[in-house]
Order: sequence, then C-alpha cells, then structure tokens
Amino acid sequence: MSRSTSRAPALLIAMAAVVASCGGGSSGPVDLELSHVQTGELGPVTAGTFVFRSQAEWESFWTSHPYGWNPARTIPTVDFSVVAVAGVFAGTKGRCNRLDITSGSSYRGDVTLRYKITTFGASTPSSCIGSDPFTFNLADLVLVPKDTQGLTAEAE
Repeated sequence: MSRSTSRAPALLIAMAAVVASCGGGSSGPVDLELSHVQTGELGPVTAGTFVFRSQAEWESFWTSHPYGWNPARTIPTVDFSVVAVAGVFAGTKGRCNRLDITSGSSYRGDVTLRYKITTFGASTPSSCIGSDPFTFNLADLVLVPKDTQGLTAEAE
C-alpha cells in the first residue's frame, strides 16, 4: 500500500468538511477519503492517538521522536491550512506485523478511525524478512479535516 500524500485527497477532505459544517450533505457521519502519511522514520512513540493541527505541533512531534539510523530524515510535508493529521500508535512494532487505518468518518468535528493490526508471512519469522520494513512503531497516520477536534480509534 502506498503511503504518499497528495493534494487531491486533501482537497476532497476539506470540501467534505466545509459542506458538512454548512449543514449540507448528510446529517450523519461523513466517510473520509484516506490519504496516508509516512511514519517509517519515526523513533519509538508511546501508544495512543494523536491529532496535529499545525506545522509547529508536527515538527515538535518529529523532533521529539528521533530515528537513530537516519538523523537527517525529512519530515513529511503537510499543508495545515487545508488539513490536519491524525494518528494511531499501538506501541512497538514486532517482526512481521503492521497497523493500518482502514477507514474513517467525521461528524461535527469528531473523527473516528478504524484500524487493524495484521501479522503477515508464512508463520515463520524469517518468511517476512524481505517484505517487513524496519520501523519502530505499530502506527499509521492519515490526513483528516482541518477542524478535527476529537479522535476515536477503533480496532477492527
């Protein structure tokens, strides 16, 4: 699964948030078009949920979680004038598993993200070596509406 950011999904999220906040669209939750943000070069992060609403919060988070193997890493670019970033972190990543945010919805400033933790490989630790990136965290980050206030993460 590619985890790149692009302007098109971010604009769709922003437009959905504007329509919902104006009373247009449905009267219930709006499904989010998920656009994932890279987490691979983050050092260990304590389990929890996070919402980043500004460049300053984003940079502070990345600075406080250094990645020893690549101290010159690039912080993913996010246009915080249009979107925010929400993340689910489930602790330290074991071999051959990952966390993926699979769907999300927004309602009146509150976002719900659904995620699953997958174990892959043919049941032996060595079978996934070539397809298991070395990262510290069971985590995923996605773009969410700029006006996001609350965040709930639900395991599938």
